[in-house]
Amino acid sequence: MVHGSLRIGAVYMAGVLAGSLGTSVFDTDVYLVGASGGVYALLAAHLANVLLNYNNMEFGIVRLIGIFV
Repeated sequence: MVHGSLRIGAVYMAGVLAGSLGTSVFDTDVYLVGASGGVYALLAAHLANVLLNYNNMEFGIVRLIGIFV
């Protein structure tokens, strides 16, 4: 909401590309299906955003608990 669709899409695509490239380097016999790298990139970006802006957020503890659940 704050960062816009273009930035969120860039983080997602970077996670997908990094996950697929990392898998192709370390395990060449595996075929990839899905977008788990992108999902993990979005979760990590949200965690970083909450930790960096915790004091300024409303319901910061609820967001932090939601990430780990």
